[in-house]
Amino acid sequence: MNKISTVRFLAIVVALFLGSSFLKAQTSLDTNRFWKVTSMSHIRTTGNISNVSFLDGRLYFSNAGVLFSAPSRDGVLGNADVDTVLMAIDPDMTYVVRHPVSKHLYFTKLNKKGRSQLFEYFVDPKGRKKIVKVKIENYAAPIVHPTFNSDGTIMVFSSNNELGFGGYDLFWCKKTETGWSMPENLGRNINAESNEYSPVINGDYLYFSSNRHNIGTNDYDIFATRLVSLSNVSGDTVTAFPIGRSKIQRLPSPINSSLNDFGMAFDSRSNTCYFVTRPDTTANDMVFGMQGPMNCVLYKGRVERSEGEQTGIPGARIQVSWVENPHHVLFNCVTDHNGCYNLILPPDRTFLVTTSARNFLSVAETVTVRPSTTELLLSSSEYTTSLVDFEMKRRYPFMADVLFGTDEGSEITEDGGQNLDALARYMRENAHLKLNIITVFGKRTDDNYCHMLNQSRIQSLYYYMAIHGVPADRLDARNVVGTYRPQSEQPIVFDNVVLMEFVEE
Repeated sequence: MNKISTVRFLAIVVALFLGSSFLKAQTSLDTNRFWKVTSMSHIRTTGNISNVSFLDGRLYFSNAGVLFSAPSRDGVLGNADVDTVLMAIDPDMTYVVRHPVSKHLYFTKLNKKGRSQLFEYFVDPKGRKKIVKVKIENYAAPIVHPTFNSDGTIMVFSSNNELGFGGYDLFWCKKTETGWSMPENLGRNINAESNEYSPVINGDYLYFSSNRHNIGTNDYDIFATRLVSLSNVSGDTVTAFPIGRSKIQRLPSPINSSLNDFGMAFDSRSNTCYFVTRPDTTANDMVFGMQGPMNCVLYKGRVERSEGEQTGIPGARIQVSWVENPHHVLFNCVTDHNGCYNLILPPDRTFLVTTSARNFLSVAETVTVRPSTTELLLSSSEYTTSLVDFEMKRRYPFMADVLFGTDEGSEITEDGGQNLDALARYMRENAHLKLNIITVFGKRTDDNYCHMLNQSRIQSLYYYMAIHGVPADRLDARNVVGTYRPQSEQPIVFDNVVLMEFVEE
């Protein structure tokens, strides 16, 4: 069996093993993000994924020295269709991308010395399939993970050579009539005394992986930076290709975690990006797909009490919905012990944000998201919500004429209903509470009259609460004839009032 046949046979065996180990992709909604995350099971092989790329509806990844692929359907990767469709071109390829203009395949493979080299595959006008080594002016160092801008005039790749700052750095070069210009280092803004890997260009932004902030731990994160700095653009003229001069930004969860996160690939048709997470050096990699626009706005949210010291409310729940469909909840999240949370929303949309907490009155607000006016992929904004609480074990007095219009009325007036609406809503939103009602009247010497008036008022209150969504089994009433002096509040004497008190069931 020759070399190609042997490699092909082993690759197919591994492919079948990979396909059987992919669990059905499960879609879950991250509790703190607008983005929808599709989880894929880890790949049970002896090797790890070196990188990912996306072309022609398939996600490509190199594993154990073999380039595999899995089809993507609406942003969900196929669980049993892993194969080696490009092995017929070259069984040794380790990474592949497509040039956006020529549509030629650019792929890398290792030479006999283990150095990664770049090749171009295409079909000439006579229908002949050709593979040629890519010509890059005065450059013989390794080339890893090439990527192109939208018009194909700029190529960015990773390499380690004497022009770098340590480890692997990112370089860029321009398309010429004879090949590609001599590469230039992207500079210290992007490259550091660490490894910068896995560049990919999507739209106006360059994404890459680096352990720049975790030197010594080998933990990688994914960063983003604008490809061309806007500060160096004058009218329609770009000054000397100011690539690598924009600010870089570490992407938030769910893309980055406390683990190794690297490799980005984009499927523009389903608005999906894919990335790899490596738990540790001994565990298997996991591939994730995330749907949603990348240029979101980060709201640094806080939920606090509306009165007193305005302290944060831990455990408050935030729901985000479309304004036009408030019953369709996009996601939920919960505040931390300081009442804080992060809310990431796509630009140019208006959302309904509902904030609620136990023993508080909820607040629904519309939030219109504006795109970033800076070079950063993600802009940020402060977003604070104040909630009104009804203090537990405290009796709230309502004077009779406030609810019933007169001192001796028992029918709740329109103005009186407005006073009760917040209370009824509070009860609906806090289903764990009961409401104690105490009616007090002693302005007549006739106790029977006083008792009947109190009872009539109780019936009116029960009926009002019922039609506003508070059932009778969550209410408890007490009829007091005369005056009422609570033991806990000795200086206060109540007469001709309705007292409300919340208690937990």
